[in-house]
Amino acid sequence: MAGESRLIRDGKTIWKKPFLSGETNMSHTVANLEFHHFKYAQFRRPGDVHIHFFGAATLSFADGIRTEPGDLFEIEMQEFGAPLRNRLGKNPRPVSPMVASPNSEPDRIMTIAAIFADWGTTNRRAWAVDRGGAVLDRRQDEQGLLGVQNRAFQASFRAFTGDWLAAAEPTAPVIMGGMVGSKLGWKECPIWKRRRASPISA
Repeated sequence: MAGESRLIRDGKTIWKKPFLSGETNMSHTVANLEFHHFKYAQFRRPGDVHIHFFGAATLSFADGIRTEPGDLFEIEMQEFGAPLRNRLGKNPRPVSPMVASPNSEPDRIMTIAAIFADWGTTNRRAWAVDRGGAVLDRRQDEQGLLGVQNRAFQASFRAFTGDWLAAAEPTAPVIMGGMVGSKLGWKECPIWKRRRASPISA
């Protein structure tokens, strides 16, 4: 099906572009998009109806259009009836970057308050958590310490969690464990030694 994207300012259409729906005009399959959409709890509420405009992207900024507060975005396909409309607003105060949590309550938006990583010799895992300790996102790969060339640990970790770091609170700590703290790792950390408890006699 064919549709049109429009940008309206002060009642006049300043930009528009047609698009085509269907998998043949998309870079992802519908099944893949469906999976990544419905893995979030806030999109699985009984009674909700989801309408998706799947198709090739139409990008106003690629045509040199600079949006302004008050601009109205429209996406229309005749088969769906009324167009989808969203007006661009402006928040007078800066807001902290946020992420949607797949483990959170519906419609609840969480901020990344800390990042934890278990970085070993052959693989690594990481978790982004909120202030209450709930896991917002997790990931893992096989980029262990032995796979990092020229000890470029910082660049490797940014490639692994760069989107989290950008979305995290400014004071969010990054806490790592595993062999990343050994002589082979990013920075050698001292080993804490605990005294052995004295046996208790009956």
